[in-house]
Amino acid sequence: EGDFASAQDYAERARRGLDQLGAQARRCGCESAQAGFEDAAREMRQARLAESRAALRQVAERAAARFEAAMALQRACGGG
Repeated sequence: EGDFASAQDYAERARRGLDQLGAQARRCGCESAQAGFEDAAREMRQARLAESRAALRQVAERAAARFEAAMALQRACGGG
């Protein structure tokens, strides 16, 4: 149980980081990357609702895919 709670806490920290990346993309004028980071952060918010490690892993995998797509968009905007 403790490991699961720690994983949920880590997911919340990751979500905050994704929010920061979205804000940075907005400041750089890359709206597509901003939207991608916001999508990833929105996905990570679902970690609070996960009831098992498997569910948490699925949330993290979906968020990671959205993060990778947002990073590609950020690079295309010239920001990375």
